[in-house]
Amino acid sequence: MGASPVISARRARQRGAGPGAAAVTALLAGWVCWCASANVSVPLNCAARQVVAPVTIDGKLDEWEEAQPVVLAGESHWRAAQPGAEYGGSSDVAARFYAAWDRNRLYLAIEAYDDDLAPPGDAEDMLQGDCIIVAVDARNDATQGYDEDDSEFGFAYTPAGPYSWRWFPLKRAGRPSPVKVAVVREVKPGAVKAGIPPIKLTYEIAIPWSELHGASPGEGEALGFDIVVNDVDGNRRHGWLEWTSGILGIKDPSRFGNIVLTVTAPPAPEQPAPAP
Repeated sequence: MGASPVISARRARQRGAGPGAAAVTALLAGWVCWCASANVSVPLNCAARQVVAPVTIDGKLDEWEEAQPVVLAGESHWRAAQPGAEYGGSSDVAARFYAAWDRNRLYLAIEAYDDDLAPPGDAEDMLQGDCIIVAVDARNDATQGYDEDDSEFGFAYTPAGPYSWRWFPLKRAGRPSPVKVAVVREVKPGAVKAGIPPIKLTYEIAIPWSELHGASPGEGEALGFDIVVNDVDGNRRHGWLEWTSGILGIKDPSRFGNIVLTVTAPPAPEQPAPAP
């Protein structure tokens, strides 16, 4: 995403990715084709488009056609859970996410691709399975360590329905009932031949602004933000993809990227045809 003038130079920096990073280059039958390229920089701003009507939380992305995704794939996003846990490439795990907003909620959509789905057995301990973790620095004060305006949520697919959990702030930890989530699972075995993970999980999430202490939604406002796509193969936690850093290993919002709230211009009114 392009840099926003409302973000300070410190928060809008670009992290250089090392050789072997991956980028999205094509769409193949509705699935993302991940192709290798070198020296791809990691964008640290995600534009959130304002929506006129509330997004329907059903795990379908037909309302997100105008949103621009941020891609999570390649060595620049990979974090190993243990020594020697190498990234298996975009045919192993890859993702992309989108953001939108209205006066009542922040909306997120995530498409996560995996070669081996391992649902967690427990919501609170969902890192033992495949899951999504998001963190929001509502005031964007970029502190080192969480404070009262920093929230961390987890979401996961299970055959019995989606899990959701809130870890921070600690005084509000537990199942975040005001937060809505839907997850849809798709399996396309033929995708493997094209180097695409065969399992796709589509997450759709709505977080009320009242759940993000200190948030001031409005045009040009920015939230600190990071996202983790946890990868468990079989019963072994392999590693995770992370947009920037600051969620796992160390709680540090100063390392987050930014979600920048943008306003969609209303369509121009139709002009009457001139009289003949």
